Amino acid sequence: RVSRHMEARAHLTRALEMARGIGDVRTISRMLALLGNLLGEESPQQAIAFLSEAAELGRSQGTSDEALALETLASVALNCGSLDESLQHAKKAVLVLRATSGEKRPAAQLARSERLLALIHILRGETGIAESLLASADSASPSSWWGAFVRGSLAQIGGDLPVAESRYRESISISEQNGGLASIHPRTMLAFVLIERDCSQEALAELIRCQVALTGSIEVIWKAMVEGLIVLAHARIERRAVNVSEIAASTGVLAPIFSLVDDDDDRTSPAPPADTPAFERVVIESYITRAQSRKRRSGLPPGRVESDREGCLLIQNEGHWFRPPRGVAVSCRSRPTIRLLLVGLALQRIKNPGVPLTIEQLRAIGWPGESISLESAKHRLRTSMAVLRKLGMGDLLVWVDTGYVLAPDTMIEMTP
Repeated sequence: RVSRHMEARAHLTRALEMARGIGDVRTISRMLALLGNLLGEESPQQAIAFLSEAAELGRSQGTSDEALALETLASVALNCGSLDESLQHAKKAVLVLRATSGEKRPAAQLARSERLLALIHILRGETGIAESLLASADSASPSSWWGAFVRGSLAQIGGDLPVAESRYRESISISEQNGGLASIHPRTMLAFVLIERDCSQEALAELIRCQVALTGSIEVIWKAMVEGLIVLAHARIERRAVNVSEIAASTGVLAPIFSLVDDDDDRTSPAPPADTPAFERVVIESYITRAQSRKRRSGLPPGRVESDREGCLLIQNEGHWFRPPRGVAVSCRSRPTIRLLLVGLALQRIKNPGVPLTIEQLRAIGWPGESISLESAKHRLRTSMAVLRKLGMGDLLVWVDTGYVLAPDTMIEMTP
């Protein structure tokens, strides 16, 4: 799956021909399942044909090979956007494995299938059923990269980003011990969580690692996910709006979903086509929903600002948000000190252009009523100004002789 997939396909095809020639049904079933897994993203219809035959042969032999083929069919259906079909195959896989009694029951395979079924229920919004399945899987196979990944997905889709980050890091740690491409999946989703938690520089580093690891692979969907998130991370680092055409152009099969990620549009987004990959569709839609909700709660200006204000530094009257010239609005609602300093600097610029606010004045503005030493105030102020610059003020915040001013050559407007 990494780089020599054509060679692997040739070997599997030859092995299948040999197995058919001698009538080795068990090997035929396994070769079909392996070919179906290999072709799942590249040629889903051919993969479905191979896997359906493998499942039928496994059923006729009464072996767990049937469950393996059904599990892979569920994954292919997920990639084709069919949650109902995926649910049907995954349920059958779990039932087949649970029906296997005694020591013959493959516990690790059952746990894997239960976790896949749990993920499908998560994507359908049925978290109670998912939790029950995950508890069953964890009791049989507690240390699994796949288990940590599914729990990370549950937390991310539910909006609990700290837990999602922790679970994805756990998944990466376990998968790296096993080698292979497994760490790509949790690492990609960790990067998505980091972007949403405003740690885009760290996210970009993770995504570059994924991009390098995926070079030459046939992981079409995960390649598209990584490329889209790289565009999103750059936009967040540069504090600019996402270029919808840019992000759509870079994401191939995921373009219909990523094209909905639009910082400048509060309108209800059209639903992506039903045949887009289900996991990525639900995760990205949950991100868009949270982003729009935060935007409304923060009082950020809806949609694009008027063209004659594009070159202005806009600051909300109470400092709840600001928007750099030709940039995107940044919320400060949860940062009371930053809000006070921002409003103080804006009012000073409007009333006394070019006259800086001194350390003493800014201490009184940012920490009213607090008795703090001048040295302590200097340290706090340096930290606060660094935060403001990082949020997007950058060179708009200027030190002049004895204090700070907002850049004198930039138009400023305060707005409700």
